[in-house]
Amino acid sequence: MVNKKNLIIILTVVLVLSISGFVWFRYKNNKINNFSSLEQTSQPSAEVMQQERQKLENNLIDLQKVLDEKQKTDADLDGLTDAEEKQLGTNPKNIDTDGDGLTDYDEVKIYHTNPLKADTDGDGYGDGAELRRGYNPLGPGKFKK
Repeated sequence: MVNKKNLIIILTVVLVLSISGFVWFRYKNNKINNFSSLEQTSQPSAEVMQQERQKLENNLIDLQKVLDEKQKTDADLDGLTDAEEKQLGTNPKNIDTDGDGLTDYDEVKIYHTNPLKADTDGDGYGDGAELRRGYNPLGPGKFKK
């Protein structure tokens, strides 16, 4: 026969195990549900993806229109208009007429070098090479802005 003390211990153990099992089940079930909801919210819907794709396509079309319009006045898109290039004698269809590694625009508007001469100062080093090494393409010494 089971005495009262042993019966209380057995019932307590059963109760603790039941409560622990219930808590464990709720925790696991809640964790699975939370993961599923995270998975669902982190994945954009097909409709959202289609809308974003359409926005990108529209932006590309707009950009192409801007480039097409710009090319009507600047064929090589170097920043100098074709009229400016004609006046300077540079090639409006070549971004770097003299092939020295600097765009015609950079030579004319920024460094004030000759866009028709790869080595403006005639020292044997191309304008682009001099600038990349920190030297002055217009004469001796280091380049100072």
